[in-house]
Amino acid sequence: MTEIDPNRLAAELAADADVVRSLRDNGDVSSVIRPVDVRLTGSRENVRCLADGIAGPNGA
Repeated sequence: MTEIDPNRLAAELAADADVVRSLRDNGDVSSVIRPVDVRLTGSRENVRCLADGIAGPNGA
């Protein structure tokens, strides 16, 4: 199984938070549901590992 680099994951999540913060600060309406296109590549096992890494040790 491929290891998830915790520093890179933290950086990617911080970048996502910056986008969300920018949307909020510029008047975005967070209750509006929008489609999101996501493309994940790799094995199912690696995608699960990524999801577990995002959830953290307590499955948050």
